[in-house]
Amino acid sequence: TLIAVILYMVFYVFMGHTAPGRKLYAIGGSKEAAEVAGIPIFRYRVLAFSLCGAIAGLAGALVASRVGSANTTAGQGYFLQSYAAVFIGCTVSKSGVPCVVGTLIGAVLAVLANGLTILQMPSFMQNIITGGIIILAVVIQKIGAGKN
Repeated sequence: TLIAVILYMVFYVFMGHTAPGRKLYAIGGSKEAAEVAGIPIFRYRVLAFSLCGAIAGLAGALVASRVGSANTTAGQGYFLQSYAAVFIGCTVSKSGVPCVVGTLIGAVLAVLANGLTILQMPSFMQNIITGGIIILAVVIQKIGAGKN
């Protein structure tokens, strides 16, 4: 968890308070507008994919150390929870733009699955509850978007 906290702080500062982070937000918002603004799209796309690959590699190493072996299907059960965390992170902001703080909130909600495991809830119920949280997030975003 210490690694997660450190990574959260690094990416919070990087995405919100540095020029490359702002340029990545601009490219994600509108590639054409960012290109007109003079942002080198290709360079920042390579940066984004490199960061994603590095973080995925770190996550794979952490999962392998936790499981005690390297298995290609070791992280298969984490997809729905990670998707829910990022999607809920997008719904926190009114514009629907992903943000680091929103993803943290989504990740805290995704930790709910761990609590359900401790309560000995069946795995299919965990997926149903996670899917329900995603549906609730969509409904909340649509209601919020309708008020604008």
